[in-house]
This record gives sequence, C-alpha cells and structure tokens, in this order.
Amino acid sequence: GEERDKQRRLSKESMDMVPFLCDDLKNHPRDFCKWAYQIVYTRSVETEDGDLRIVPMADYFNHGSDFTEISPYYDEAGNYYAYTTYDVSAG
Repeated sequence: GEERDKQRRLSKESMDMVPFLCDDLKNHPRDFCKWAYQIVYTRSVETEDGDLRIVPMADYFNHGSDFTEISPYYDEAGNYYAYTTYDVSAG
C-alpha cells in the first residue's frame, strides 16, 4: 500500500545520495538491503548493552572451531579487544 511505496521511495532516494554505489545497486535497492541485512546479522558482535557492531577482524575468530577461543571486550571509547580464553604458547 501507501506505506510500502513510501518506504521504497525513501530507500531509493537514500541510495541515490551515496556517490560510490554503482547504478546496478541503486536500481535494485531490495537486493542490496537484503544483502546488507544479512551481513549485519551474520557478521556482527553483540555488545553488553545490546548494540550490534561489525568488527571485520573479529569475524574470523569464529571460523574453524567447535569451541570459543576468543572473549571480546569493548572499552568505554568503543575500542574492541579480543582476549584468548586460554594460554597460547609463543610462536
């Protein structure tokens, strides 16, 4: 209905304002928004206050193991730290 059309126009207008997006992305905002949503919700880390943050290097910490080996931490300034959950030998 009317609300859905309004949302589509808003999405299209917003994407048109981004100068580095190619026309293929701008002309298919639904596909692009679906991709962005999937990236956020499969690659993000939830903070203690419930925010979601994308930390590119942290994304690799959950690959190839059945056990959690990294404990994430954010300081007051929002900086991300990763600590191992066990002692790691040098080298």
